[in-house]
Amino acid sequence: MIRQDYIMRMIEQLVKVLAKILFNKETGNYNTAINDIDAAFNSITGLNYNMINDLSANDIISVLRMSKDDAAFSIKCIVIAKLLKEKTDISALNSNECSRLVYNYQKSISLYLEG
Repeated sequence: MIRQDYIMRMIEQLVKVLAKILFNKETGNYNTAINDIDAAFNSITGLNYNMINDLSANDIISVLRMSKDDAAFSIKCIVIAKLLKEKTDISALNSNECSRLVYNYQKSISLYLEG
């Protein structure tokens, strides 16, 4: 029961932050959306964006597997994948740095598939 509450709380947090992110992305408030994403990485997954950015998808998966909770692992993979995809989408609107963008999209896909 406690585990289900924890997972539901993570999902609720993700839904709330995604609504804010998508609203800010649609209205062109990219900096606010990026700040919301960075805060969500910390609050929902316990990992900060710099760590996510520096690690490969396999390394992120290894870090998440240390929790030994399969349900939380799957949800965190999906949360990280979605937040990383949104951050990369916003970066694509502001940047021409294609190689890093493609790498982040690939990392996001790997995390979706693992989750």
